[in-house]
Amino acid sequence: MKKTYYQIRLTQRAPLCITNGEGEISDLDLLLDSRGLPFLPGSAIAGLLRSLTDEESAKTLFGYITTVANDAEQQESRLIVSDASLPKSAEVAVTERDGVGVDETTGSAKNGAKYDFQVVETDAPYTGVLELTYQESEDETPALLRELMERVAAEGLSAGHRTSRGYGKLDAEICIKTFDLSDPEQLEAWLDFDPFREDAFDDAQKVEAAAGSASRTVYEAELALTGNFTVRVYSTEPGQADMRPLKSSKGRPVIPGTSWAGVFRHRMLELVQQFPDAFEATADDVNEWFGSSTEQKQRSKIEFAETRIEDGSELTVTRVALDRFTMAPKQSALFTSAVWTGGKGTLAVSIPKDAPDALQRLIEACLLDLHNGLLSFGGEGSVGRGTAVMTALRKDGEPLDSLLGLDWKKGGVQ
Repeated sequence: MKKTYYQIRLTQRAPLCITNGEGEISDLDLLLDSRGLPFLPGSAIAGLLRSLTDEESAKTLFGYITTVANDAEQQESRLIVSDASLPKSAEVAVTERDGVGVDETTGSAKNGAKYDFQVVETDAPYTGVLELTYQESEDETPALLRELMERVAAEGLSAGHRTSRGYGKLDAEICIKTFDLSDPEQLEAWLDFDPFREDAFDDAQKVEAAAGSASRTVYEAELALTGNFTVRVYSTEPGQADMRPLKSSKGRPVIPGTSWAGVFRHRMLELVQQFPDAFEATADDVNEWFGSSTEQKQRSKIEFAETRIEDGSELTVTRVALDRFTMAPKQSALFTSAVWTGGKGTLAVSIPKDAPDALQRLIEACLLDLHNGLLSFGGEGSVGRGTAVMTALRKDGEPLDSLLGLDWKKGGVQ
């Protein structure tokens, strides 16, 4: 008999929301352990891993329960999956983000459907362990699990709330250690082995990402802001602007994946309505790709990462609302807003490898429009805010010189 252990160290690339189902502080509070630190439950990790495998592999690794003619057939999971916890010295920042419910028919915000949720940001890794017990080489389970771990090493995991909109992205570093219990020396080493000890995997083999194991096509656009932008957060604190840019816990402005999804979806709908023959897609197709089909609820096929802005500075603007008839200032209508001007960041958007060609062409058309100033992001786009140019573009890590067969660096010409 053999035992194989995988240590998974998950590091956040974006804010994470693992909710406890309660709403004492926000509408969706974070799940915390006995130390008051966020963690990833083993059940959640097992579910994420299972979702990355085909049905037969999932049954082999994670077990199943089926009922046929009132007779239940079941198989226990071959894997033991622990919680992934932060070290006790971890520094975490818990903040709140806003969300709004969207009408599935009209695509507009629902009345009274605004909500907020807690997110955590930390640089510390969440560490968990997988344990597999199996017999000799005839067992296919170890090979299936190794293939799954190589995929996780390549793509990472997406956990918690709003993962298709940039939240909960986790990079994975994985190590493996195997004991052959038929060997007396290895049996003794296994008896002394504590997989949760800090140095337990210091001498373990690292799991490398297998070539071609990625399941998604990723576009990465390096952006330079050409003006100013704001993803608005409202404030009632004395001395604060009435509206200010959304920022990370480190005080840097961000463009959340929800904002990118909104502007890309709006632009795609315009494109398929104006040029139906060019893209060979309909509005129903676009809505389905964004996970808002009226027929069934499904996960969005298009994923947007959060863009963090580096450099630049905050600019405060004070304005007053005018009466539309007299053009005189309205009483008590003076307001101050803060916007972010300048800076740079990265927009990352991904689609499945087997996505329709029409979806890929629409993504490329939106990137081209963004570069040419025809697609803006954030609030107040009607007054020129939220524009940027691409300084570099990559597809699956390789430089991309053309979009829709056009040279994007020259504005989209042959």
